[in-house]
Amino acid sequence: MIDRGQAPVESSGVDPVDGWLAAALALLITLVLIMAELTDAGQRHWWAAHPLTTDTVAGLLVLLVTVLVVNQLLTRRQAGQRGHAVAVQAAILVAQAARSVRAASSVTGRIGRPRRRL
Repeated sequence: MIDRGQAPVESSGVDPVDGWLAAALALLITLVLIMAELTDAGQRHWWAAHPLTTDTVAGLLVLLVTVLVVNQLLTRRQAGQRGHAVAVQAAILVAQAARSVRAASSVTGRIGRPRRRL
């Protein structure tokens, strides 16, 4: 595979930066709505006159932020578990290599000792 200098992609096929960008976008939308409501009386009255829309938008924003936070936490946990799994696999390979060296040295009696020159 050719390395084109791209950021590493998670095994799920999603770039880890995408989660942070989505969280920042959700936070920006929330802050814009809050600032607009505080500064614009017309918009404040519109939201007051449409309670179902207000509740729906607020609920969706809370749900979006919650899902994004949980997703980031799970991604970090999976990265930690992946590191532990790689370490365990490496330890297994080292143990197998040591066992192979012992088995070969018991058969030939030469492994681990310098060769004699004739």
